[in-house]
Order: sequence, then structure tokens, then C-alpha cells
Amino acid sequence: MLLFIADDVSLTSSDAGSAVVYVGSQCFRVPGVPTFRLWCPPGPDGGPQLVRVVQVFYGVPPSNTTCGYRSSAGHCVQLADLPAGVQCSGRYHCTIHVSNPYLMSCRAYAVYMQINYTCVPSKHCSVIRTSAWDRHTTLYM
Repeated sequence: MLLFIADDVSLTSSDAGSAVVYVGSQCFRVPGVPTFRLWCPPGPDGGPQLVRVVQVFYGVPPSNTTCGYRSSAGHCVQLADLPAGVQCSGRYHCTIHVSNPYLMSCRAYAVYMQINYTCVPSKHCSVIRTSAWDRHTTLYM
């Protein structure tokens, strides 16, 4: 397992079948505005890769000693979408500012947010939109 640290967000990767799944986890107990920075390393051929968001969820751990999802029992999690207006899939990198919402299913405020994503070689994608306003190209995967 690889571990990357970027702006108080820990990114880990693991092999899940043939695709590597990257995990961005943000603890809401840290000071400042919680920020995710998703990015992909160069592909096996050295070419650029694009982010493909697989799953987003908020969570509350069973105790105050942890601040992130562990596969142990007791975590209350709630699946979510990325914040309104944020598009990460199909981009080379993505920055997301998040906050800790109240999770009705957990009856508590979220303690962390986790984003699971993979990286897709850009040569396997087609351009569907280019925006001069935010200087990003969105690609179909």
C-alpha cells in the first residue's frame, strides 16, 4: 500500500482487481477549511491520467480516537455526492472545499469525509467540453 500526504489529506492506494483505487480522507477536526486535492500520477506508460470518482461518503467513527474510515465495525457512514458545482471526474486534478454536515442517519455531525477514486489514462478518453472560464477540459471516460 502507498501513502501520500497532501494538505492534511491522506491519500492511500490499493490494488482492487486491475485498477488502483486511491483514497482521500479528510478529518474535520483539523483547523482551517478542509480541502481535498485529488490528482493522478503518470500512467504506466508515463502519460497523463484523469480522476474518476468512484465513491464519496461522510462518516462518524465509534470513538474519538480515530478520524477516518477503518474497515472495523461501528462506523456510521452516509453515502454522498461531491458538493454542488464540483466536477472532478474527467479532470487531471481537482480541489474540493468541504464542510462537515449533520448526518441524519448517524444523528451526529460528520467527523470525516472520504473519496475513493481511480485514475484513467487520458488516451482512453474523449473531449466532450472545454471551458475557457475555469480553464479545464472535461473528458468522457
